[in-house]
Amino acid sequence: MCPTEQREEEGSMSSKRRRKKKARRKNGANHGKRPQS
Repeated sequence: MCPTEQREEEGSMSSKRRRKKKARRKNGANHGKRPQS
C-alpha cells in the first residue's frame, strides 16, 4: 500500500502500532489524493 506503511513495519513494533492508527487515517486521504495526483 503506502510507502510510509512499509517503512513503519520495518521500524520498531511500538512505532508501527502507533503509526498504524495514523496510517489508517492517512490511507483515506491517500486514496483520494492518489488518483488526483
